[in-house]
Amino acid sequence: MRGLKVILSTIAVLLLLTGCVGTQQNQSEHIRKELSEACKEIYTESLQNGTLGNLDTVGKLTEKLGEKGYAVVDQDNQFNMKNSSKTEDFLRNADNKQNAELMMIMVLNNGGFVRFHLKTEEGRLEVSATSFGWKEGELHTIYTDEYEASTWVVSENGYLFFEKYYMPGFSGPYGHVAVRVKPLDDAYRQLNRSYIYPIGYYSNNLFITDWSETDYRDLNFYDVFERFYQPQAVTNDMEVLQIPKTDFEGVLMKYFKVSSQTLQKKARYIEENQMYQYSPRGLEDSCPSLEIPYPEVIDCESRNDGTMVLTVNAVWPEKNLGTAFRHQVTIRLLPNGTFHYVSNQIILSKENAKPSWYVGRLTE
Repeated sequence: MRGLKVILSTIAVLLLLTGCVGTQQNQSEHIRKELSEACKEIYTESLQNGTLGNLDTVGKLTEKLGEKGYAVVDQDNQFNMKNSSKTEDFLRNADNKQNAELMMIMVLNNGGFVRFHLKTEEGRLEVSATSFGWKEGELHTIYTDEYEASTWVVSENGYLFFEKYYMPGFSGPYGHVAVRVKPLDDAYRQLNRSYIYPIGYYSNNLFITDWSETDYRDLNFYDVFERFYQPQAVTNDMEVLQIPKTDFEGVLMKYFKVSSQTLQKKARYIEENQMYQYSPRGLEDSCPSLEIPYPEVIDCESRNDGTMVLTVNAVWPEKNLGTAFRHQVTIRLLPNGTFHYVSNQIILSKENAKPSWYVGRLTE
């Protein structure tokens, strides 16, 4: 009898697990169909127009799914979460030590989606993630994963971070997920897209060091030059190029009130042929391109002298930091519709993270 009870209990557990898996698969299939029905027209049109991956297309997909009642975010948190009250309720219940569940859709830049099902119990966060991608005009299930978040954090500035554990040296999907729950002012988002986000923190120190147009200090103009100018094809990382004075200075003077004399001191200038020597970054001084912070403008002050001061928050998903550091960027708006970067100042705090992702350029 004891053996029979064990067998019956095992069968019951297997049936229960099978039922759960079947239910999850049915839910996933239902979501896939709803996503396809809601977004196929937008996807097809953007594919034909060559706008797939554009910010505007991501915004249309996010808006469309928000109208369907989903809690929706985009991959890079460039739009306010749709139906964020659902996520706020989930986090509030979790904070009160109550069991809570949330279904959330993330719109990817390639037009695909990830459906996250989050469940909290006794302080743990269980994550079920299913990714969907388009193939030959149809939406397919690409990948499904279930895991307990090794870390999950709700930051003071309105971010939910959670991550999947990987052994050191390994990485994969959902290693670090950052979701902005609290909204940002649309005006601040536009300022960010116009002046800060296009440069960001990748492979340059424009926004991670103090400088002003009266003292450029350690600002590396070569870094900034690379962000706005693509010189001739480079065949190897040891190649040394010569950039005409008009090209090099023209690019930088468009964005800075800086003299030729200053640039010639800050960069390698060859007077006899009026060229600037330029070496692209190579293997020895390359900066990582993944998992670096990204900027968000959180405040703006307009001044009587025609400048405005943007307060910028650096969000660092890899470290689960809603505020890795803050800095203030002063910008001068010009009559012709362009602008100059006037200064950058780091707001000092004991909590500031070091910009370990930035590697200084090699000199001669």
